[in-house]
Amino acid sequence: MTQAYRIVNWVRLYEVDSDGHAVRRFEKPPSVEKLRKSPLPYIRLENTGHAQTVIDRKINEKAWIAGQMAEMAVHGLFDKLLLMAGNQPRQFRGWILDERQNPLTAKGIAESLGIFEVGCVQKALGILTAPEVGLLSVGEFGENLLNAREAGQTCAEMRRSPDVCALFKNETEIKESKPKETESKPSASIFTPDVSDSAGAQQRLEAIKQARSNTVGQICQILRFPNTPSNITTFQDIFDQIEQGVIQGELTTEIFDRIIDEAKDAASFRFKKIGRFVNAMKREPFGYIPERRKVTAEF
Repeated sequence: MTQAYRIVNWVRLYEVDSDGHAVRRFEKPPSVEKLRKSPLPYIRLENTGHAQTVIDRKINEKAWIAGQMAEMAVHGLFDKLLLMAGNQPRQFRGWILDERQNPLTAKGIAESLGIFEVGCVQKALGILTAPEVGLLSVGEFGENLLNAREAGQTCAEMRRSPDVCALFKNETEIKESKPKETESKPSASIFTPDVSDSAGAQQRLEAIKQARSNTVGQICQILRFPNTPSNITTFQDIFDQIEQGVIQGELTTEIFDRIIDEAKDAASFRFKKIGRFVNAMKREPFGYIPERRKVTAEF
C-alpha cells in the first residue's frame, strides 16, 4: 500500500454536494456519487471570529519559536493543503496529491508551494498530524485509487470490485482481504506518523479491533458503565463510527487513547458521567453522530 496525507473529516467539514450545497456536519456523509464531480472552486471554513479554538491553541503551543511567527506558518500551510485537497475530482478529494493524483511527501508539498525550507514543512506536518491537533492524518492510498488514477475510473465503478473507494467506505463495504503471500517488505515510511502497513490488511484490521476492545473495557471500568440497552446501543454506535474512521484513515489508533482521557475527565464529575462522555464524543476529532432509529409503536 502507498501512504498519503489526507485532511481529517474532509467530507463533513469541507465538501459540497452536486447542487453546491454544503454537506451537513452532523449527518452521515453522502455517497461519493452525490458530491460535486469537478474540483471545488471554493473551500468553506468555519468562521470562529476572534476566538481561539482548542486546536488553535495546541498549534500555537507546539509551533512557538521565540522571535518568530512559526505558529502562523503552520496555520497557513494547513490552509494551502485544504486548497490542494479540494483541487481534485471527487474520488480523490481530501487527499494531498499532485495534479496527477500522486501522493505528496513533505518535499513534494514544499516544491508544489514554492517553499525552500523542506524541514520546516516536515515539522509543520508533524504538528498537524499530532493526535492533540488531528487536522491531518496518514492513510493508505490503496491500489484501487491508484488504478482509478490510471484508468480514469469513478468511485461508482470501483465499487464493483472487492476494494472500494477508501475515502467513502461504510460498514457494509469494508472487506477484510488476506495479505498476499508474495508481498515484499515495504521500505520505511517517509511520512511523519509511524504508520506501518507491512502486516497487511487483515493484521491491521485485527489490531484496530483489539485496540477498540481494550478501550471499551477500560471505559466501562472508568465510568462504571450502567449496563442498560440504551447505553449499550449508544456505546456501540460511538465505537462503530470511530473504528470506521480508523479503518478509513480519517483517524489513527491514537484516538483510542484520547477516548480514555475523555472518559477519565467525565468520571471526575459527580453527576451525568455518561452524558458528559457522550457529548465529548460528539466533538472533534471524534465526530460521533447519533443514529436515528425508527421506533415501531405497538397497539
